[in-house]
Amino acid sequence: MKKTTFLFIFLVLILFTSCAENKQVITYLPIQETTDTYDLDGNEMMVIKNIKMSPKKFINTATNDTVSILHHLDETGFHFYNAVAFSDEKKGVIVGGAGLRIRTTKDGGLHWQENKFSKFANTFYSVAVKDDTIFTVGNSKNIYRSTNFGKQWEAFNTDVLLNKHLNTKETKIIKKYYPRYYKIKFYKHTGIIVGDYEKTKKAKPILLKTSDAGKTWQILKPTGLLAFETGISDVAVVSEKVLYIVTLKGNCYKSIDGGNTWDLRYKNIQAPLNTIQFINENEGFIAGMNSTLIYTDDGGKKWISIPLQLSKHLNLTNIQFLNNKEAVFTVASQNGGLKADLLYQVDIKTKTIKSIFDKKDTTVLLKAEPYGLFFLNNKLYVLDRNNLYKMRP
Repeated sequence: MKKTTFLFIFLVLILFTSCAENKQVITYLPIQETTDTYDLDGNEMMVIKNIKMSPKKFINTATNDTVSILHHLDETGFHFYNAVAFSDEKKGVIVGGAGLRIRTTKDGGLHWQENKFSKFANTFYSVAVKDDTIFTVGNSKNIYRSTNFGKQWEAFNTDVLLNKHLNTKETKIIKKYYPRYYKIKFYKHTGIIVGDYEKTKKAKPILLKTSDAGKTWQILKPTGLLAFETGISDVAVVSEKVLYIVTLKGNCYKSIDGGNTWDLRYKNIQAPLNTIQFINENEGFIAGMNSTLIYTDDGGKKWISIPLQLSKHLNLTNIQFLNNKEAVFTVASQNGGLKADLLYQVDIKTKTIKSIFDKKDTTVLLKAEPYGLFFLNNKLYVLDRNNLYKMRP
């Protein structure tokens, strides 16, 4: 009897040990211990720089309100920013490139701390912030996180997830399957990251999910996406279960089970879609290239196309609800030379559109090409190639 009991305990211990060894536990690592995918010598370190700004103000002649410039670049070149987020009116962050650049402020833009994680031209595309925690993603295998608003950074390497998803050798991830993450968004503890992988014209869509506020991540294997989808450009996280995505092929999908299965709600092969925003499960906008702007109030069963009555070749880069009556969207050039204003407002009921950003101040240089848009406490933050504007919409 004693021998049988001992043998049983021994087998249980072996099984437990084996399971523990096979289970992959993926965690964040301090940034000094991680290397960027583009790093060739394995010695990439975080570069930190502190920048003092001299905020400037001017009159927005479209609304007669004052606009503040919280951040400015004299020379942009490859140095630019794509996304902005604020946790309150003092603490904000902008992310972009080249070199995976992040700048944070804790005094409303008077001073900025820059962190640069790469010595190459790769860029960050998106940022999410809640209280003192920042997440940012882009043209990198890593999900970058700071839990003390930029003082220290850590990285979550998604190569292990992608390797398991593809059931391939890890060495092939860097050479062939390098991921690009275009957007990160949260709803309470649920977070979604969307993008694509594989360095070809036939790049494949990728979707990551967290249910514990970003502590751990998993790759979803969504069913229902069309076979030819190449990349997911944006996501609207309405609740833990209800999600919408748009793709670079011009399609929109809805999920009611947290991203496991998807239903096609809009198809447009004429224009890639860049941005999606829903104020609730039924009402939302999607927008993109070729001046595409459409609206639904029934969860995507029917869509209303909204003509801009501007150029037919504008790139709508971001859209944001202000309330249940109005939304705003940013506009960039599609074929070079922006022949429009950079910010417009749309009346949800009448579908009328008007410009809400203009100036006569010749000392303020607008290089336009805005990609960053964020709304907080009735303040609108607009980020173009050289300036970060704070305004009342």
